[in-house]
Amino acid sequence: DALRDLNAAVTLEEKSSSSEFDADLYHQRGAVQHRLQDYRTAARDFALALEKDEEGSQRPRQEAARTWNMLGLCEAQLGLVAHESFV
Repeated sequence: DALRDLNAAVTLEEKSSSSEFDADLYHQRGAVQHRLQDYRTAARDFALALEKDEEGSQRPRQEAARTWNMLGLCEAQLGLVAHESFV
């Protein structure tokens, strides 16, 4: 399944000696977890993707914007963002 494959890819990437970790792996795994309604784990992966972007990931800026959006959606689902913020 997709989540198992992404977990394996993240594990391989973390063990790699390469300094360029693909932040998109975290984003994709977070997207799968979001779809499974595991919002807390998804939020953690989106935050890790953004952390990798800050460390110099080569992802385009619009990809980081998508990750910020997904992180916000997770936080809203978890009740961490007041609904008044959306008005």
